[in-house]
Amino acid sequence: MSVTTIPQMEAVVDRLLDQKAGKRPYRTFFPLMRVKGHLLKMHRTKLSNYQRYIYLNPIEGVLISYKNTNKFPHAPNYMINLQEITLIEFMRESRWFFKNGFYYFRIVASDKENIFYDNNLDMVNFAIT
Repeated sequence: MSVTTIPQMEAVVDRLLDQKAGKRPYRTFFPLMRVKGHLLKMHRTKLSNYQRYIYLNPIEGVLISYKNTNKFPHAPNYMINLQEITLIEFMRESRWFFKNGFYYFRIVASDKENIFYDNNLDMVNFAIT
């Protein structure tokens, strides 16, 4: 099992979405990466935030959010099927709820929109390149 960091999550999801569009959407690619890590999540009202433990499993095709590492893997908050994700974008323009020194990205699925953020410069460098 290969464990990678959160900045590599977008590349994994992009590769999975590209595969989904191909003739054999469930063909595996190597190295297959599982991504685990902590991110800050913006509440849907944009007035509060909280830390979440995120687990991206391309083998099962899910993005899973947990309250903390103690809840992993038995008590997820929610699961998003990777095939239901319609948009992953880094939010570059400033919004009223942005905090200085943090970098925001949005994941939109068929029934849910999540905004995550972190102050990790590696994540920003990965997104720009």
